[in-house]
Amino acid sequence: MYTDHVIEPGDVVELADGSTKLFHGFTFTTSHSKDGKIHVTAYDQLRYLKNTDSFIFEHEPLEMIIKFIADTYRLTIGNLDKTGVLIDTYNGDNKTLFDIIGDLLDTALMENNKLFILYDDVGKLTLKNIENMTLPLMITSSTTEDYDLQTTIDSQTYNLVKLVFTDSNSSSRKVYMAKDEASISKYGLLEKYETGTSSTNATKTLNKDGSSKANTGDDEAHAIQKVNTLLQLYNSVQRSATLKGVPGDNR
Repeated sequence: MYTDHVIEPGDVVELADGSTKLFHGFTFTTSHSKDGKIHVTAYDQLRYLKNTDSFIFEHEPLEMIIKFIADTYRLTIGNLDKTGVLIDTYNGDNKTLFDIIGDLLDTALMENNKLFILYDDVGKLTLKNIENMTLPLMITSSTTEDYDLQTTIDSQTYNLVKLVFTDSNSSSRKVYMAKDEASISKYGLLEKYETGTSSTNATKTLNKDGSSKANTGDDEAHAIQKVNTLLQLYNSVQRSATLKGVPGDNR
C-alpha cells in the first residue's frame, strides 16, 4: 500500500467489501521502501494463541474452558457453540494455547464424533460445529472456471491404529490396537501410532437435561474406545475438491 500515514505495530487493520467487514486484526510487522510503499503484516486474534502456558481444568464444559483461556489473554469472544462435552480433568503443561484448545476439540471429536471449528469472525473468537457452517450454494460448470477432484490414501488414511499407554503409577506400557483387515489387504498396512499417559484426561458427555455420563470408566476402556474411534475416523480414502474461478461469497 501507499500512504503518508505512519503505521506502527499494534495498529488495528480492517478489510471490508463495501459495508461488509471481512477482517479485523492487528499490525505486527511493517516495512518501508524508498518509493513510499509500505508492507504490513497483520494477524487476527488467533495469533495470540501461539502463547505458551500451563493449565489444569476440572469439571468444566469444553466451551467454557475456551472462554476462560480467551478471557485470560484478553481476547474478544463471539458465539461459542455448546459441544456437549464436560472435561473432568485436563492437564496441559507448557503447551501453546493452540495445542491446548486443539486437545480439547480432539476430545469432542473422539467422544461425540463432532468436529468444531475455532476461528476469528472479524474480531470475535468463535467456535462452531462444522455442521452449522454449510451454505446453500450449488457449484456448476457455469459458476466455476475449473476444478480438481482428488482421491488419496497418501495422507490421513490409516487402517491400523496403535496406541501405547504408559501407566503413570507403575511405569508399565500397554499397547492397544484396532485394524481393518479388508482395508489392509486392499491398500497395504497404513499405521497411525500415538502415545499417551494413563489417567491424564477424563471426559463426560453432557445430556440435554444437564446431567452427565462418564465416557472413560477406566484407562483401558478409554484406550479401547479411542483406538476404535480413530480407526473409524481415518480408515477411508480421503477426497478433496479444489474449485477455481468461483465468484466469492462473503458469508
